[in-house]
Amino acid sequence: MPSLNLPELLVIGFLAIVFFGQKKLPEAARSMGLAFKSFKQEISEAVTPVEAVKDDVNSMSTDISKSVTKLQEDVAKSTSQIEESMKLATSK
Repeated sequence: MPSLNLPELLVIGFLAIVFFGQKKLPEAARSMGLAFKSFKQEISEAVTPVEAVKDDVNSMSTDISKSVTKLQEDVAKSTSQIEESMKLATSK
């Protein structure tokens, strides 16, 4: 995001004075400040549920990974047992 340098800020300030007038400028600035504060508060309130869902998804992902790892271990163990049983059956 581009930054504003001193000349750009001066132009914006000049335009604000022309647009609002000297007497209305503090009121307009105050209104903009309140609007930004409200916007920031709304954004933070929207982020909180998203973070909770993100935590839940991460927790489920961890649980699924553990289950898959356990399943792989069980399959490998069962495969070994079947192979040993087949060796014993064929050696008799």
